[in-house]
Formats: sequence, structure tokens, C-alpha cells
Amino acid sequence: MEQLFDNRDPAPLRNRDLDPGLVKYLIEGARDLATVTPLRVEIWLGASPPDDVPLAVRAHFQHEIDRTNRRRRDQVRTGLIALVIAAAVVIVLIAIAEVVERRLTGTIGTAVREALVISGWVLMWRPLDVLVYERIAWLRNRRILESIRDAAITVQTPQ
Repeated sequence: MEQLFDNRDPAPLRNRDLDPGLVKYLIEGARDLATVTPLRVEIWLGASPPDDVPLAVRAHFQHEIDRTNRRRRDQVRTGLIALVIAAAVVIVLIAIAEVVERRLTGTIGTAVREALVISGWVLMWRPLDVLVYERIAWLRNRRILESIRDAAITVQTPQ
């Protein structure tokens, strides 16, 4: 039991945090077995376990899913705000680039214009990264947490 729950958490069993080492082990195992569905988790304990160990495991991973979803909502909100700001800056930089192109002729004018346009598009990278590419990692992580939460959990003791 000491290896199952975080001993620093005084909450009742069903609400206790699982041991961080166990959580990491379960997540890495689920990643390794990503193609195996449904998962099955067997917990071997030396003494007779409380009946609500499976409920505690499910509650912990549901809490992790909720935290992951909240983090993603915050990322999306921040990404959208950054995207609006970056889009406005791109419009301003392109307008400035047009003015520069008319005022400065030759190679210097072209270089300054291109630098302004490229700078604007570089500003768009992080918001698009958050909104598009980080979503892929979030979905995969959420699927892994859900597969552990939904796994058939059995608790075994030595006979």
C-alpha cells in the first residue's frame, strides 16, 4: 500500500494521490501498449487491500484528465489571443513594408521590406504551434490517461 499511494497525502483513500512513481510507470506502460485496447491493470499487494483501490486509481486518472483539459483550454485561449495580436502586427508590418518599398529603392529597400514581412510571419509561428501542433500531443496524452482510467483494474493478493 505504501507504494500505491503518495504518503504525503492525508486524504481518505478514494481521494488520495497515487504515488508519482506508480503514475509514471502506468503512463509509460500505457504508451508502450498504445495499440492494445482495452488495457488491463493488475495490482499485486502483500496485504489484503481496501475494496476501493480501483476507484482510487480511476479517480486519480480522471483528475489528471481534468487537469490536462484545463491546461489545454488555457493554452488555446492564450494561443488565440497571441494569434490576434500577431495577425494585427503582421498587417502593420506589411503596411510598413509597402511604405519602405516605395521610399527606399534598390537592394536596401527590398531587404528591409523582406525583413519586415518575414518578422511578421515569424510572430505567427508560436500561436499556430500552440493551436495546431501542441493539440496533437495533448490528444495523445489524453487518450493514454483515458485508457488507464478505463482499464479493467484488479487487485491481487498472495494466496
